[in-house]
Amino acid sequence: MAGSNPTATELPIITLTEVESHLFGLLKEAAAQVGQGTVLRVAGGWVRDKLLGKESDDVDIALDNVSGASFAELLNKYLQDKGLETRSIGVIQANPEQSKHLETARVHVLGHWIDFTNLRTETYRADSRIPEISFGTAVEDASRRDFTINSLFYNLQTELVEDWTGQGLADLLGPAGAIRTPLPALTTFLDDPLRLLRAIRFSSRFALPLDANIVAAAENEELQHALFGKVSRERVGLEVEGILSGKDARPAVALEMLVNLGLSDVVFWMPEEVKTRVLPVGGMEGWAQRGLANVRMANALLMEREKPGIWRDIAEGGTEGSMQGAQGSIQGFMQVVRATSAYMQPRREYRLCFLAAMLAPWEKHCMTEERKPVEKKIGVVQWFVREALKHRAKDAEDLTALFGALDRCQSLTETMGAWSGQARGQEGRKVLKMQPGDACGTRDMERRRSEEQDNRWRAARLEAGRLVRDLKGLWRTGLDVACARECASLKGGENPTTESPSKRVCDISVTLKALYEVSNRYQHTIDAVQDMGLDGIWNLRPLLDGKAVISNLGLPKGPLVGAVMDAQIEWQLQYPGGNAEELTKHLQTLVAEGVLGTRDEDGVTHKARKEKKTGK
Repeated sequence: MAGSNPTATELPIITLTEVESHLFGLLKEAAAQVGQGTVLRVAGGWVRDKLLGKESDDVDIALDNVSGASFAELLNKYLQDKGLETRSIGVIQANPEQSKHLETARVHVLGHWIDFTNLRTETYRADSRIPEISFGTAVEDASRRDFTINSLFYNLQTELVEDWTGQGLADLLGPAGAIRTPLPALTTFLDDPLRLLRAIRFSSRFALPLDANIVAAAENEELQHALFGKVSRERVGLEVEGILSGKDARPAVALEMLVNLGLSDVVFWMPEEVKTRVLPVGGMEGWAQRGLANVRMANALLMEREKPGIWRDIAEGGTEGSMQGAQGSIQGFMQVVRATSAYMQPRREYRLCFLAAMLAPWEKHCMTEERKPVEKKIGVVQWFVREALKHRAKDAEDLTALFGALDRCQSLTETMGAWSGQARGQEGRKVLKMQPGDACGTRDMERRRSEEQDNRWRAARLEAGRLVRDLKGLWRTGLDVACARECASLKGGENPTTESPSKRVCDISVTLKALYEVSNRYQHTIDAVQDMGLDGIWNLRPLLDGKAVISNLGLPKGPLVGAVMDAQIEWQLQYPGGNAEELTKHLQTLVAEGVLGTRDEDGVTHKARKEKKTGK
């Protein structure tokens, strides 16, 4: 595929920022000072992003006649001579066993970290897949890059873009653009199997289809074994992280591609002996498809939040053409949604939402982890995140909390739905203004109605407050995942071959209306939680501290104090305008009636234990 670079008149122009001009000028001065005729080229992602009109600070420099480490030493000396700040040079060693074939030197220049490597060419022995690396030309180096869109260079000396594969610019900017490999796809991926996951990430991020040769290579058993056995779980986890939350990420599109290419078993890996014990009905493929159904719904929900009106337009006001395009099913509706899929904002909550949606079919499954000195039972999802993806422990904790609360999230929407529609005053209570001359019976009826509404509001605020305090900043994510799960479980759609187009559109409308009603119920719950002032309620402090509780209630130190502190929070959730005096009276009543958890593990009450000790 490699060829000559297009002429200057055929090349797009890259406009440098003031910072980039200063930085590149300094690098050229350093190269000239060395006096070896070294040509510096910015490689890969920076060139691609600049051509797409995006700013980038990911600068990788390729050198034609000196190693990255050697040039880094010379550059640091040059910076010192000019009185500029220098830092220690970081060298990332090659690791062929992990498909890292090239040494990289990292230097801090004018506040930016820059990676330096030499242009390379590779040769293979007949008995080894580990290449022998040597200096190469720009053409040879470009051909060994992962994808044509990443094989572009920006020559600092000529200030021109270089496309030595002859395909990079067309694949990036042309009408028939695609994610394509410079060499045969299987050759490129066997060189570094992780590139297969990178292909998915770039395809979803830039809305470029995968070349047919990449799709075919993905089915190769040798490649799948290499991806599983040759690439570290840490590198796989980082790539999944990029799929879920990288710049311009479209997680739903990427996860669907991953599953359709048959890679779910490799990425979401677990030991075979564990898999056979806990794998849900339908095997790994069935699990992945159920996860995808949740992901599609989560995508639609979050799209609605990014661009309000999508669900309403399709469910209530969609054109007949769009309805027919849905083909009479929820799955067809999601095809319409995916066709207009928006890029997700790079928020951690969105990333966790998609990961939770994908792993939701495993939410109630556990496994035994054999750890010395004792065995420990953990959730399959927790194991996935920690061992298969090597994501941070906080992710495993958050997902465990989310899955433990999904049923409560669904229950809360039903509570809020039953309470909704009530006229609300300052604290969500109905305010009744009685007029002189009202009949006593009318006043009594209205008073009872007001008290009933008051109690329902308090009960709803207590239930919501407990949930929000447990999930903290992820309470919206919990509701989103629960909504996606509930929507994905709906059944609908008719057989389009047995109905007239007009009848089919009607059936679709009913199905989509059901989806819209579910999503609307969850959105109403989110709005209600905010209206009740519960966002951030996890920071609520008790009105009385431990010393005040012991003093005011005459309690001994021990578990009862903890139970009273919990009861404080629950009262404050129900009476947000209450004061310490009212709270103290309430707690005194609870203690006197013995309704708190006042017993030790052996079942003896604190009062009985105290009497036994004093002999009374």
